[in-house]
Amino acid sequence: MKIGMRRLQLFILLFAASSLLVHSPSDFEANATDAWYNDSWEHRKKITTSLNTEISSDLTNFPTLISFTDSDLTKTTESDGTDIVFTASDGTTELAYEIERFDSSTGEIIAWVNIPTVSASENTDIYIYYKGTASTPSTVWDSNYKLVYHLNQTVDGTVDEITDASGTGNHGTAGGTGDKTFAVSRITNQVEAKIGYGQSFDGPTEPDLNDVGSGDFIWVNGVSSWPTDDVTVEFWVNVATDENSVNSMAILGYRAGGNSNELLLTRADELNMLVRGTKLLDSEVDAATSDWTHIMVVYADGANKIYQDGTLQASSTDSTDGPRANGNFVLGADIDQSTKVNNELVGDMDEFRISNTSRSADWAAASYANQNNPSSFLTIGPEGPLTVTITSSSGSSGDTINSSTLSYTATFSSTVSDFTIGDITVTGTADDSSPEASNFAGSGTTYTFDVEVSSSGTVIVDIAADAATDTGENGNSASNTYTLTVDLPPSGKSSTCTRHVILGNCGTIAINSDVYRIIDPLTNVPTTEVLVGQPVTVTLSTPDEPTHTKIHFASVHTEVFSLPLNHEQSAHIDYSIMNNKITYASQSQLFQIAGATHRISQDTNVKNLKLFEVVFTMVFAKPMDTSHIVVETKNAHGIPETLYLMSALKVNENLAQALTLEEKSKFSIIDPELEMDPEPEMDPEQEMDPEPEPTKKEKKSKKKRR
Repeated sequence: MKIGMRRLQLFILLFAASSLLVHSPSDFEANATDAWYNDSWEHRKKITTSLNTEISSDLTNFPTLISFTDSDLTKTTESDGTDIVFTASDGTTELAYEIERFDSSTGEIIAWVNIPTVSASENTDIYIYYKGTASTPSTVWDSNYKLVYHLNQTVDGTVDEITDASGTGNHGTAGGTGDKTFAVSRITNQVEAKIGYGQSFDGPTEPDLNDVGSGDFIWVNGVSSWPTDDVTVEFWVNVATDENSVNSMAILGYRAGGNSNELLLTRADELNMLVRGTKLLDSEVDAATSDWTHIMVVYADGANKIYQDGTLQASSTDSTDGPRANGNFVLGADIDQSTKVNNELVGDMDEFRISNTSRSADWAAASYANQNNPSSFLTIGPEGPLTVTITSSSGSSGDTINSSTLSYTATFSSTVSDFTIGDITVTGTADDSSPEASNFAGSGTTYTFDVEVSSSGTVIVDIAADAATDTGENGNSASNTYTLTVDLPPSGKSSTCTRHVILGNCGTIAINSDVYRIIDPLTNVPTTEVLVGQPVTVTLSTPDEPTHTKIHFASVHTEVFSLPLNHEQSAHIDYSIMNNKITYASQSQLFQIAGATHRISQDTNVKNLKLFEVVFTMVFAKPMDTSHIVVETKNAHGIPETLYLMSALKVNENLAQALTLEEKSKFSIIDPELEMDPEPEMDPEQEMDPEPEPTKKEKKSKKKRR
């Protein structure tokens, strides 16, 4: 029920060195809000990729690794992540994607998203949407890919258990058939690898004895759509470093008849490429790095290259006919003339791919950077939609209040930088149906504003959808609608109160700048919190009449922790206006300073209505738990009134507790322990009646206080 703002020079003098925290607006300038993909999805986040730092030209149809853990993803309704989709930067165009791993309990996701164009000049943005309806994604691997193994299966030798994600159907089997008859010793093992799971190859049982075909391998019988012109092979490998004594280990072999492998990658202290029996590259690349290394091998007639960890390591211009189609393929070994497996690999592999195109140096660099440390190239924005909630310290929505100043707070779910006072919609019947927002301030997620009115009526505040945007370019959803009904005295009201009370009906009590119209003797008010050493003012305001409502005597009690009716023994300040006498009592030595003064002012809401005000000021010497404030007044006829403000004040600890004499001297009121200046004479037209002789009961009460 806050109804006005008054600032005392007393405060200004004491806190001139204090400052308010001012938050600078973000440098971010939001673009227009991107459209929402589908109302079936409840949330989204903007993902910004910065692979442009690694490349010199744009990449087309680039399968980008999106890997992160975010607890917000646990909101999905499908445990396998099938209610997750990805869109382009416009927020609506669905992208091809594949989810390799999703954990609905932690929010971990490993996904491959086909970004149509990865820009070399600027960041590339996409969106992830989640908590929607189950969907089936389109393949992320374009027609250039002929084989894509994530190698994340748990294998037991079942035919075609190693899934080809390319859609070509080149599924693999751990071990094989014929001379490659299934045997336990030939089955690869699932391991935690570079990206999710991979496969471990243990090598032959007795390599020094040329134990042909005894080691682990993955076999594809009758490969379809094998590249016959340009070929690019990409994979992660971790070759065991203690196997350097092995004469030869093969990464892959492919044979389509004839006397030699159509395509062969071997490691014999170095990585070599052979096509149809011709060695085209004899590099110095050693895959036994004691850690994962990324290899990309390119065969193009007269332009052969080997990249390691995104960097070109070897090249040649040697030429030969390309591989033939419809052969057999083995991963982790090679194939001899009798289609037996030889030279098995000792090490782990992950993310093996073959495509029928010559990939570029930029492709190698981007693939390595993206897959090696995806978090360094991904920025995950805040969750959308952006929400905004309106609250008010003046009252709950739907309340009827007596305040002419209504104070509001708008709180966003994430930081915005483009929210202005013009984004606030204020309607209602107050002020001839034209209430307006004012005193706008704030930044980041929190903004404050007031609505000041001079006539009664409703004040309705809301914020429309897409009024602001966050750093993820999420526009806000529409806020709640906040409605307050203002009931002010009619303009031109007589200065005579309708009830012969002192503060009730026409009067108010203010704690610092928060002013309350008191209707009931026991009134619940918000708790004002201050620090030790900070002034607290309690201002009693009533119409300036010479008889009934004029205050002749007033007391303010605090340190009241239980029933407010038991306030007589609490710390208090007494002020006799007629005698210009201030006294205070506090057995706990609660106050550093305690004083009082009075004045006449003009009511800001009622024309020609002057107010008589008594201002109590307290500076606390120590903390105080949440206390009631009890106000006692008497008029010229000795008629008393006692009002209770429930849980009105709390004093918190402050390291700088004690005021110096110099600081105390800044106050316009005097410490009661010091000599007081005489009070200026009152307006002769407002001369008060003499203070009535105290009753026996009052005399007894004063003795107890002493």
